[in-house]
Amino acid sequence: MLRPQLSRGGVSLARMAAASTRASASAARVCNGFQKTERKMCIETSKRNFVNPLRQASTFSNVTSNSQVFVSAAEPDDKAAMLKIHWGDSKTDLYPFIWLRDNCQCPQCFESSSRSRKLLLQDLPRDVHPIAVEVPKDGRSVSLSWSDGHSSVFSSSWLHRRAFNSSSRNQRLGDIKLKKILWDAAKMKDLPQANFSDLLANDKALLRFLQEVEELGLCIVKEAPTKSGQLERLTKRIGHLKRTHYGLTFTVKVKANANNLAYTEKSLNLHVDQPHLEDKPGVQLLHCISQYEGHGGDNLLVDSFCVAEKLREVHPEKFKLLTDTLVDFYDIGVEDGIKFHAINQEPTINLDKSGEIKTVSFNNMVRDSHFGCQAEQTWAWYDAMMNYHDLLSDPQFAITYKMSAGDIIVFDNNRVLHGRKGFQMTGGERHLEGGYWDWDEVRSRRRVLMAESDLN
Repeated sequence: MLRPQLSRGGVSLARMAAASTRASASAARVCNGFQKTERKMCIETSKRNFVNPLRQASTFSNVTSNSQVFVSAAEPDDKAAMLKIHWGDSKTDLYPFIWLRDNCQCPQCFESSSRSRKLLLQDLPRDVHPIAVEVPKDGRSVSLSWSDGHSSVFSSSWLHRRAFNSSSRNQRLGDIKLKKILWDAAKMKDLPQANFSDLLANDKALLRFLQEVEELGLCIVKEAPTKSGQLERLTKRIGHLKRTHYGLTFTVKVKANANNLAYTEKSLNLHVDQPHLEDKPGVQLLHCISQYEGHGGDNLLVDSFCVAEKLREVHPEKFKLLTDTLVDFYDIGVEDGIKFHAINQEPTINLDKSGEIKTVSFNNMVRDSHFGCQAEQTWAWYDAMMNYHDLLSDPQFAITYKMSAGDIIVFDNNRVLHGRKGFQMTGGERHLEGGYWDWDEVRSRRRVLMAESDLN
């Protein structure tokens, strides 16, 4: 393996290292024979491609994104096949050679208009390594000449944002998903609210709303017009409604021969919608167009993640049983003349690979009689499920909210269970319109708004 040159303009590496302690100097690596035209093109492309990384929402700090970072020195570690970057704050980070070469930002390797990698995987040498490294005096970039004859330039900010340390990786999690804030009835005494007109006209209000829905799993939108079509108007500010076999939107009214228990006057157990779908809706919207004025019809809402964590604390063996046992859900019927027969299997509490709660699928109305459990384990599962249900229904955790005409409840359908108190129609009408969003759409819009907010 060729060794990078270790001097610049007759100055020794030792003298450069000493000079790097002064604010006006930086250590550097020199690349002999570095093609100036390609180097210039790479630098210009790097500047053109580099946009401020998407900022973190309220859960995460913006320090890394906003800080002016610079490189004081860069040196290859041939044995580890990594480049060591020395930052101006005296910290260091390691970057694998193969990762750097794979992520070259020059026009030959990266299409800036589509933000897509053009370098083919079969053209990436496994043993690629730099034969020369250069850091300019301002410390704002690192240039590498590779063993395969290619050259790359990386901005210091681009590298810093993608460092392989826990702090950078945790910050990246804020780009992907905001950290959930668990709540019980006491903590959610004052429900988060947004104004419908503000959400249509004000990006900052829309961003706050999306953050609350993602972090808390719940927000009440007030003062929407009391007529159909408002979910579509709000959705145009987000992305697209998710279509299911009930259509893009659905109407909740009492009707004869209902194909869903929601279309009756009966009480509804706490539940998530459509667990019979493998790709069940991530966010649900319920718009109250007219409300039944008598007793009943109130909505019940509970943070199932908070309750599940309580179950994990008090009855860890029951919690585990609910994460291990597959439950069948189904929905059979006809909507708009089209027959449907949906089936899905998943555990009541679904964990991610780190053991954090990912989704909850709880819906007693459409839980199937088919059951993926051994007969000897069945009683234990019912016992665990009833314990969880008892906690979910406890006033310590569940809140009651009767929607007013013009309200839109927006909530995380993977997390916030909702139910309804029964009522007896003696006059008037209870009319709700419902719809769904996918989390991919919601988080995408939140990232765009966050980036635009930081750029202004």
